[in-house]
Order: sequence, then C-alpha cells, then structure tokens
Amino acid sequence: MVSVDAPFPPRPDLKALSSLPLFRHIPCDLIIPLVKDENTICYYHDGEVILHQGDPAESLFILLHGQTRIIVDGIFLVARKPYDLFGELAFINHTTRNATVVAQGTVQALVLHASLVERLMTDATFTSNLLRLVAEKLDEATQERAFRFRNEALLFSEFRAHLSPEVAQRLLTTGKRYGTPRYI
Repeated sequence: MVSVDAPFPPRPDLKALSSLPLFRHIPCDLIIPLVKDENTICYYHDGEVILHQGDPAESLFILLHGQTRIIVDGIFLVARKPYDLFGELAFINHTTRNATVVAQGTVQALVLHASLVERLMTDATFTSNLLRLVAEKLDEATQERAFRFRNEALLFSEFRAHLSPEVAQRLLTTGKRYGTPRYI
C-alpha cells in the first residue's frame, strides 16, 4: 500500500458512497461505518499485488480510482475500472481467491472487511445490489468466452484445412506434449 500523499480524490463521504452501485438505496446506518473507519480506504502503487490467488477471502474491494488487472495462473483475463467490485466470488463461496489482482497505475480502493460485509448482507437491498453486480460480471465473462470460442473455432477450422482429420485429432489429443522434442 502507498502513502496517502498521492493526489487522490478526498475520502468518500456518505453521499459519495451511497451513489456507488453496491450501496444504492442502502440505509445510512449501514454505510456510516465505512465513512468513519480509517481502514476502509487503501492505496496501491503500479504493479503492487492487491489480492493473491489462493489467499483466503477476508474482504471485498470496490475500485474508487485507477485500474486493476485480474490475472489467473499468470494469464491476464480482464481489467477492472473505477466502481467495479472485485474479490466477491471467493467471499461469497467461502473459498480462497481464484485470481491475483494487480494495481495498474496508482489505485484507491474501498475495502469491505468480512464482518462489515456479513452485516451488510443482512440487508435485502444490499444483497440484491451485490447479486446484480455479480450477474453483470457473469454476463461480461460469458460474452468474452463466446468471443474467444468463435476465434478458436475459426483458428481450428483453418488448422484442420491443412491437415488430415487423423493428424488434427492426434494433435488435439496430445496437447502441449506434441511439440516437445523427442527422439524417434
């Protein structure tokens, strides 16, 4: 985490937090602890890891300023922008983090610790807002998967056009090992 010397917007107040998608129409008494708690706003430098894949889920994050990169097993999946939520999947499923989140530029994030999230989840409106945000991310992932599958299908059709069906099937069955040098 970085020092607060960086030029960031001021600490969000009750009105600013109430306008975030996750907190829309939430009773003020549930949001006030976020405003009062000094530990809810965190700052990160470019390249700093915010969440590690495999870590326990102890909090949710809302990006307030900057961008993050979501990385799984060293592969970049998606970028998150201000007001996006991240870290919710492991928290909801009570599992470990399934991705690493890295700051892209300087990042300001609202950190919702487990005890606070559990209290917020007793409010039906908060839970509905959370479900809506998760559904939006699921839709985004579905669209991205469809785009990649279309490209893979195109690539495989071009690849198969130059090989016999038997050779193409053997290559697909063998996977990465096919290209490994070997003595015959």
